[in-house]
Amino acid sequence: MVINIQQKDFGGRLRSGDILGICNILEHIRKVEQNTDIKYHLSDEAIQPDEYVIKFRNFLIDHTDYFSMVPGDRYFPFERLNCWDYRATSGDLVKVDNTKYQKENKVCIFPLLDAAYNFYRNWSIDTTKNLIEHYKKKYDAKIIICAHDRCKDIIETNFPGLEYSYDYMQNINHVITCKYFAGGDTATSHLASSVINKPNNLFLYSSESLFHAFPLNHRQNEMVMYSKFGCNFDGK
Repeated sequence: MVINIQQKDFGGRLRSGDILGICNILEHIRKVEQNTDIKYHLSDEAIQPDEYVIKFRNFLIDHTDYFSMVPGDRYFPFERLNCWDYRATSGDLVKVDNTKYQKENKVCIFPLLDAAYNFYRNWSIDTTKNLIEHYKKKYDAKIIICAHDRCKDIIETNFPGLEYSYDYMQNINHVITCKYFAGGDTATSHLASSVINKPNNLFLYSSESLFHAFPLNHRQNEMVMYSKFGCNFDGK
């Protein structure tokens, strides 16, 4: 069975994190129907037209069994369903296969500095510096800062002397191959917590964040909260 996903099903075009969110719903549908052959057909019209969203959708096509390249004759039975609210019914079930990749001794930090909406998600420079120092002290591992190239100047000015990665697909590869991951309230954190062979994850979220949008499978990982008053690591 193939379910065709349309824009109206989840209230508009899907962003990267939302695509993982609807995969989580599909796992629940498969569980209820006792049918692991159910898949989605997710066309370009159903997702945000940004190049990175299309790349992320294509990455999931290659690393999961959730998608059919051919449309089916079924349609999603709801309209404007919030895929994150649905977690109250489904729990967290989604899985992304990274088992063929070798883990590398690296800390991959995905600082969220330029959120275009829900601005409370953004990290401060001081919080990011403290996180970097935390990892320098805790692990003997290479540290890589992964971000969009629009953040290049602010990152290399404020966090000098590290390795940087600004290519989107290279950054996705870092998520699935790193031994240690740190990220904020965005899609890469959902990916890091959904892969089968998980990194040692630390999720750095604002105290204003919506609980239902916490990373998928976040209870298996470390959550650290920050506010305008600051942020502590390891209870210090």
